[in-house]
Amino acid sequence: MISPAKVDKKCLFLMNNPPVQKGKKMKQKTHTGAKKRFRVKPSGKIKRKKQGMRHILSKHSSKKKRQLGQLTYVDEANEYQVKRLLVL
Repeated sequence: MISPAKVDKKCLFLMNNPPVQKGKKMKQKTHTGAKKRFRVKPSGKIKRKKQGMRHILSKHSSKKKRQLGQLTYVDEANEYQVKRLLVL
């Protein structure tokens, strides 16, 4: 064991932080906000919740509120962006 008095700052840094191996890529991470908002079905389609049910609900009819409470699928136009966020 090397005594701490003989170890300089650079050596101490390298001991605690080994160099990254070449050729290794970083892992892709799932967007944490997206994983809370979307669910992927076995068919590959992505389900989402409808917007508009947070506040000022007194102006909406009961029918409108009931329909907004149901889940729906992500549109094809937005599917690419959501899949990128979910790393699919």
